[in-house]
Amino acid sequence: MALPGACRAPEARQGRRSDRPVPAVGAAVLHRPHGRSHATATSPGRRQPLGGVTTGDGGPGARDPLPGTVEVIRGTRTGEATLDALRALLAALRREPIVVDDAPGFVTSRIPHPMINDAVRVVAAGTASAESVDRLMRGCLGHPTGPLRTADLIGLDNLVDSLWVLHSRTGDEGCRPCDVLLEMVRAGHLGRKSGRGFYEYEGEQA
Repeated sequence: MALPGACRAPEARQGRRSDRPVPAVGAAVLHRPHGRSHATATSPGRRQPLGGVTTGDGGPGARDPLPGTVEVIRGTRTGEATLDALRALLAALRREPIVVDDAPGFVTSRIPHPMINDAVRVVAAGTASAESVDRLMRGCLGHPTGPLRTADLIGLDNLVDSLWVLHSRTGDEGCRPCDVLLEMVRAGHLGRKSGRGFYEYEGEQA
């Protein structure tokens, strides 16, 4: 098994693939979140699908790279012995596992990424500024960073890729990236890593 650090789940891309696969030994893979499709995969040299595990944190702004709560994905052929081994590992790391079934985006991308897409639509409609949306979500709903600053931290290109994956896998029109996101990506305004997204990040480019 590979311990989660800065790892991300390999995911389907629109004509490209930029994520590196996470090393795996045995019957489990540990991933970091963001816009993946399914946990079940086939390891090189193996025909048996592997179970997948993804660490679920409060978003890319979370300080702890290995969060207290871990999203554990049960693949189509993930056995109880694999889950028991993972539970023991996570207990040793003082992490709480929450087991969910394999589905597009799992839980920790399937819910927040379309929500971010809707937040962008609210800004595009002129209802509120990006800062106002984030302040309301932080102050009223307890969101740690606000959806639009979170989008900047994820990277708007990564977010768009994730939404396309969710749209293609689920058919949910709410997952279709909105025009503003697509325009910002085309303009190279990708968030913190490019120095500009919904906010400006002078001297903070990744």
